[in-house]
Amino acid sequence: MNNEEFGKQVLVISCNTLKQGFKALASFVKNKYENYKREKSQVKNTVKIEKERMKLYEPYKGKQTVRQLMQHNQQLNSVDISTNASLRTFNGIAKKHGVDFAVKKNPENNKYLIFFKAKDHDVLAAVYDEFAKKELNKNSKKQSLINKINEKEKAVKEMRKDLQLNAEKSDKNLSGKDLKNEERSL
Repeated sequence: MNNEEFGKQVLVISCNTLKQGFKALASFVKNKYENYKREKSQVKNTVKIEKERMKLYEPYKGKQTVRQLMQHNQQLNSVDISTNASLRTFNGIAKKHGVDFAVKKNPENNKYLIFFKAKDHDVLAAVYDEFAKKELNKNSKKQSLINKINEKEKAVKEMRKDLQLNAEKSDKNLSGKDLKNEERSL
């Protein structure tokens, strides 16, 4: 064998070795990447399952169902609220104070029952006081408008009476003046 043939064989062998090395490296990297993706998805699934499991034990906050409120393992109290508009006002105030509560409509009298935990009684007293003030302000504004309308109606009635009296007086005066003018001309 001469040097050229020997060089070609060495080159072919080294190229084949490099190809096999690159193939082995590519399969190694591919396996590592697939393992990484699989582990990452397993970790994501584990975290997701753990979060869902923790939600089962985490008590609900704010407005919730009666069943969820009962899961807090505390005694419940209730309060009546009459209208849907009042319920919206109550929801806003209760959220502001961080009270856990549940709403249930009573079909017999169409009132809403607000259930809350007994330990929140003091906080709910403050919420209910604020709620009552807002409701009284709404009612007082309505009453003041009704009173103003009634006063204006009375004023209009008095003005009509005054106008009628003035019209009658002016009719009498005109008729009396006409008679005096006729007597003078005679």
